[in-house]
Amino acid sequence: MHIRVHRHVWKVEKNSKKKGKKQTEASSNHTYLSSMTTGFVVCKGINMIWIGIVIEIFLGEYFLKNQIERNQERDRRIVRDKIIITKSYNYGAALNLGEKHPKRVLAFSCFIVGIGMVVFLWLLGKRKSKCFYFGMSLLLGGGMSNTYDRIKRGYVVDYIKFNTRWKVLNRIVFNLSDFLIFLGSVLVLAGRTKKVQ
Repeated sequence: MHIRVHRHVWKVEKNSKKKGKKQTEASSNHTYLSSMTTGFVVCKGINMIWIGIVIEIFLGEYFLKNQIERNQERDRRIVRDKIIITKSYNYGAALNLGEKHPKRVLAFSCFIVGIGMVVFLWLLGKRKSKCFYFGMSLLLGGGMSNTYDRIKRGYVVDYIKFNTRWKVLNRIVFNLSDFLIFLGSVLVLAGRTKKVQ
């Protein structure tokens, strides 16, 4: 009688251990899935921020260039005459390079922006620094804006000049996208060398 009771108790303990082990495994699996889901949601939210920056730059430049096209008839000087708001059409690339071959410039611009979009979307969610992603967003937003101009208008609308002691700089007319492309390039190079925490 005593031996049977002992065996019964041993079976109960063994079954309770199995149940406890299964419950622990189920709990750990649930925790893992929850963390994976949370990580995916956070990652997706961050990715949408970078995409949102690209869209905001494109739309902002779209409306700004339209305003310049419609309303900017005379030069307007601001910031103690150091900055001049004007209207200029660039049929080439940066610094009017290739202005005699606008179709080639357009094809090259579309190719570069297309490659940039593929790389940008492919790298989203990977372990890159925020500096890198922010730079890519600026680059892509500015590049898309100028490329859209070449497709839709046949030229890029420039509207910012500087009044400086350097005559060479005074001849160049910029737009906001130009500055964002330059800044984005610097941030991408800086972000590539920065370690992700």
